[in-house]
Amino acid sequence: EKWHHKAKDLGVVLKMAHSVGDVLIGQSSFLCVLMGKNRKNALELYQDFIEDFKRNAPIWKYDLIDNKRIYAKERSHPLKGSGLLA
Repeated sequence: EKWHHKAKDLGVVLKMAHSVGDVLIGQSSFLCVLMGKNRKNALELYQDFIEDFKRNAPIWKYDLIDNKRIYAKERSHPLKGSGLLA
């Protein structure tokens, strides 16, 4: 929610979604779209949003070892308002 407010204040629309299930190295797992009249504002917001999402989204917080998911739950939390790609 804070990112949508930040985007609105900059005149930017922010939309994001992530995939469901295991995503192997080299596969796309995330989609982020920013639309705005000012390219500089959109690109700065994009960089900040991506870094925050990578630090906090639980989808980046597990490794596959011997076909088992090993989670780092103590380092992650769900993001309110995030979506899924089916």
